[in-house]
Amino acid sequence: MVAKKEADNSFDSVIKLCCAEEECEPEELSEVVLDEENLPKITKADMSGDIAKCENLTLINLTCCGLTSIDAPFPELPNVQTVDMSENKLTSDVLDKFSNLSALRLLVLRGNLIETVDEFKALRDLKALQAIDIEGCPVTKVANYREKIFKMLEQVEVIDDRGREGEKVDMARLLGLTNEDGELVSEGSEESDGDDGDVLDALGREELRKMLDLEDDDDEEEEEDSDPDENDKSEDEEDVDPDIPPVAKNDENSEDAEQEEESSQPPATKKARKGGVK
Repeated sequence: MVAKKEADNSFDSVIKLCCAEEECEPEELSEVVLDEENLPKITKADMSGDIAKCENLTLINLTCCGLTSIDAPFPELPNVQTVDMSENKLTSDVLDKFSNLSALRLLVLRGNLIETVDEFKALRDLKALQAIDIEGCPVTKVANYREKIFKMLEQVEVIDDRGREGEKVDMARLLGLTNEDGELVSEGSEESDGDDGDVLDALGREELRKMLDLEDDDDEEEEEDSDPDENDKSEDEEDVDPDIPPVAKNDENSEDAEQEEESSQPPATKKARKGGVK
């Protein structure tokens, strides 16, 4: 669900817009999604008002909203699994604002102004946290930034699509995401058993999109390679040179033809054959 109106300088106003669009109460709201398509500007997100009532909220997506700061920690929201605040102007002090999100699995802060590694220790108590995306932030220029953050956060398995050993990680597999068409879905997942759709909605990143598309391309190539109609020849079929006349088959029809030919020869020819046999 995406709020399409421009919000004022209040996170509470965003909640109200989302509830109005969904025609629901804050207690029933499951997603808050604002993105670059509608470009709302809330700059400074306060945590007062109805946000504390959103007990069923699972996804918070505030990308490209012009956010510069969050004035207080998020209230206790026990079902929030994904927070995506990428492409804003948030600094390192934003990292201590997620401490009450006990179910948080994925934190996307790419393209912000986070500069220091030490601030990530604020995420230590988030035991469910599996993946962090901070690509494009100044902190990624710090030498061995991944190793330093991994050392602080023992529960985290992936930082910027890389695991603890530096290996490339399939984010969809790690987070239990499935998609039959290889395309990113939004607004939850009716086909999945749990909250995979909510997590996937926040993973609208080009890397994951390419990864999922690539998997489908590989499947298509395998299907093409296994096509029984392509270049398929039977064992008995042989190449035929069009310049060589076909060899007559030695069947009953050919024998009858030879007999007819002999009977049609002139008598002199028959006598000559008899005379030569003496």
